[in-house]
Amino acid sequence: MKILHTSDWHLDRRPAGGVGLYSNERYEDYFKAAEYIVNEAVKNKVDLVIISGDLFDKNDISPETLYKAEKLLNVLKENEIKVLAIEGNHDQVSSYKESWIWYLEKKDLAIFPKSYLDGEKFKFVPIEIDGIKFFGVSYQSNLNEKALQDLSQSLDKENNIVIVHTAIVNDLSDTLLPGCVTKEVIDAFSNKVLYIAAGHFHSFYKYPSTNPFFFIPGAPEYWDLNEKEQKGYIIFDTDSRKYTFYPSKKRKLSTYRISIDNYKDFVANLDVEKGEIINLEINSASGRYPNVGWIEGELLSKGALKINVKVIFEGQVYNSNQLKNLSKEEIEKQIIKSWGNIFSKNADDTSKLISTLKKMEREEDLIDIFDEFLNKLLEGEKDDN
Repeated sequence: MKILHTSDWHLDRRPAGGVGLYSNERYEDYFKAAEYIVNEAVKNKVDLVIISGDLFDKNDISPETLYKAEKLLNVLKENEIKVLAIEGNHDQVSSYKESWIWYLEKKDLAIFPKSYLDGEKFKFVPIEIDGIKFFGVSYQSNLNEKALQDLSQSLDKENNIVIVHTAIVNDLSDTLLPGCVTKEVIDAFSNKVLYIAAGHFHSFYKYPSTNPFFFIPGAPEYWDLNEKEQKGYIIFDTDSRKYTFYPSKKRKLSTYRISIDNYKDFVANLDVEKGEIINLEINSASGRYPNVGWIEGELLSKGALKINVKVIFEGQVYNSNQLKNLSKEEIEKQIIKSWGNIFSKNADDTSKLISTLKKMEREEDLIDIFDEFLNKLLEGEKDDN
């Protein structure tokens, strides 16, 4: 059986504000990236497509988004390609009992392998296709580890594929993002699975380095413009057990780091692809500030879709009059430092926390992340005393 594994399409995503050309273009980018993968599935004559969570960017999607998503999945159905999909954290909303993944199954556009907590143990309802059992573990937040531990203990044969919305971290205490698991949890599946189709993180990842069986293909399009690693999809052959990673088709995103001393020459001579998004980081050790309006005007005239300018001041002490010249992140850090409390002592970590919270869709995730961070700070205070 030939399987195409993809994840984190994030359909219906728009930049903050959701108005104007840039917002509309980025909204369409996610569908174009998904459409490319659908067409590749047809071209490569795969038997099955796995979507391991975050098909949608949120649960309250627009009618247009649902229509366009159904249209994409119908292409696979018309070509007799089955689709297995699970819920990611963005697909779920606590106030709803069913997600749109449930709806797509009712429309016969996807198969939804389910799991649920029964007392103290997770139970699983696998889908069997051509002698292979597919187990789905939709996003369980901080219970992802528990769910996977229960699943690994219940498997006694190798002919299994697990679909889960999670990513591997070295230490759960070092990440602010819930739903991750440790390598030890995944190691328990060794010799019990053919493949683990994961998601959640947005860059290509495989584990272990030798004879890997845990894979994240990466989001097809940039969910966050700071994402830099490989993004794509994976085709896996269950007979040969060979996998191939393919890059996705996404909008061009370029990041440049330059000095304040030569920024005008750099901008004037930069080649720009039509529709390109440009991140420009300008280092200003002297405290000078670039002409951002001129930079944007030059690059837009060359065909760029969006320009993000970040000015980095080194070795400077900032006062309230200088804050207007800082990046948003630096302004936040200065405000946090002015609080004079436990968060101020850890301004860098607090700033990272705020950035993470802004990206969360579910209220439960917000609470879990903040509680964990606060507990860590309080433990640090005890150690200092």
